[in-house]
Amino acid sequence: MADAVERKGLSIFHDVFRRADKNDDGALTLQEFKDFFTDGVLSVEELEKLFHEIDVDKSNNLSTTELCNYFANHWGPFGEIFAALEDLNPTITKALNHTFQAYKQDSFFNQFATRFMMKEVIILLEYHPRGWN
Repeated sequence: MADAVERKGLSIFHDVFRRADKNDDGALTLQEFKDFFTDGVLSVEELEKLFHEIDVDKSNNLSTTELCNYFANHWGPFGEIFAALEDLNPTITKALNHTFQAYKQDSFFNQFATRFMMKEVIILLEYHPRGWN
């Protein structure tokens, strides 16, 4: 399989890595990994085992590449979602920047329309209504 760093959608995992890397040193320690990935299902021992499985270079730290490769190799149907999210992020950023710049100067009714559209986008991103194909 090609190195995961070349795959579309991985910028999402670079963001995950940055959020998990609490001390911003570019590597995840076992403690940072456990703190971020604890899900209430895996035990501490299972998280430690998973950490060491992902740590293919046996450095006792996870690199961005190791974390991205692990999750990219387990994407299944989620790969298309992460690729779409990667494309969607700049569009959302552009809309939010425009809203930030224009909102205060907009009319009362334009502000209402903006709030409504933002609320609907959030609902659509959080919840997949029945009937969508």
